[in-house]
Amino acid sequence: MGAVLPGGTVKRLALLPLATLAACAPAPAWQVVSVRTSEAQPATETSLARVRIDDHRFTGTTGCTDVTGTFDGDSPITLSGVRIGDPGNCSGWARQTHDQLAPLLVDGAEFRVARPADFELVLVHTGGETIRLMLQ
Repeated sequence: MGAVLPGGTVKRLALLPLATLAACAPAPAWQVVSVRTSEAQPATETSLARVRIDDHRFTGTTGCTDVTGTFDGDSPITLSGVRIGDPGNCSGWARQTHDQLAPLLVDGAEFRVARPADFELVLVHTGGETIRLMLQ
């Protein structure tokens, strides 16, 4: 199915259930490469935030602290059991990344899942915010 992306570009988006990402191999590691917190703003690059997706669970870091949780569904997915640690004295670019991700990664958050390429995932929040991940 085609979708119009920012800038009017049309791309073919192949939806793939997140649960199949960990079918037979160890859970792959994904790096968060950008977060777009508003449709009126461009996506911003992120610090070293990573996530592993295994079955219907995810574990990773916001750049400042650990994050874990579960999800239901294929696309859209709904988050539950989300735990984000205290960022403490984390500052700079890592703190900015944490502050962008933390409000999106909450119980009940819903995301559409797009897979523009084998090595890329785009999570689109119901509010329009996006999290872009690249396979490491």
